[in-house]
Amino acid sequence: MYRKVNADEVEPAGLEATDAEVLPVGYHLQTEETRSNLWVLDEGDAVFRHRQGEQEEIYHVVEGRVGFEVGEADEADTFVVDEGGFVSVSPDEPRRLVAREASRVFIVGAPPVKDDGVILEDA
Repeated sequence: MYRKVNADEVEPAGLEATDAEVLPVGYHLQTEETRSNLWVLDEGDAVFRHRQGEQEEIYHVVEGRVGFEVGEADEADTFVVDEGGFVSVSPDEPRRLVAREASRVFIVGAPPVKDDGVILEDA
């Protein structure tokens, strides 16, 4: 079995943890073992500082440049990922993203736990 969808066919989902437009492509593809979204960010858009309860996440910068802060707020590693780059983050590791320019980021999380993100108070 397979399914396919184009990003322009997917209605955005509203998430309070980000300024980004979030396209729930995994929902439309009806995946059972992962959750995946395409985030469309304008320059300066941010994803609030958060961690996941159970999901390990892989980020792929499809277009643009995205700044990452990974780790506890006072000790976070900061780096920029250019178009084509990948980052994996374990569930318990705090993270924050900021678009350095207009960007598209494809995120895959597993296991497919709904509402798994935990916004941190130091956001």
